[in-house]
Amino acid sequence: MEPTDPQIHARYTIGRSERIAVAVKTSRGSRFNIFVGFVCLILAATTLAMPLVSLGYMVCSAAMLTGFWMVPIALWSVRKEGRLSPEIDFAAGEDGVRIETKSGKGTLTWPMIKGFREWPEAFLIDIGPRMNLYVPKRAFDAAQIGALRNLLTSKLRPAKS
Repeated sequence: MEPTDPQIHARYTIGRSERIAVAVKTSRGSRFNIFVGFVCLILAATTLAMPLVSLGYMVCSAAMLTGFWMVPIALWSVRKEGRLSPEIDFAAGEDGVRIETKSGKGTLTWPMIKGFREWPEAFLIDIGPRMNLYVPKRAFDAAQIGALRNLLTSKLRPAKS
């Protein structure tokens, strides 16, 4: 993919609340969360004689099953990177996807990408275990959204939800 001639191009930033929402949404329903959530439920049931311990396990279970355990991690990440989210330069073409920010740039060829998900507000490009590229649809016009959807569909398989 030639960086000067991308098929689809956009610039965007991802704010604090959007980052938190994405962290929660991407973690919800994962096998890890479901497993740990149910283990915590079992532990809560076995410790009913100790109400505070049981309550702690119930809270842990709820946090894992809903994905809200990611909120503190997302907040820490936002704080670590500073208040201003860097501008992201996104390009996609026949050879792959290119991302560039002030701190670095990278190119992913299509064989390196595992799949994608489409949400009402964004595309989520699956790079690997627990690694996703969040691309908000607000960065594109309607024609570009359709073109990106067609490109992703032609190059990748939909990721498991």
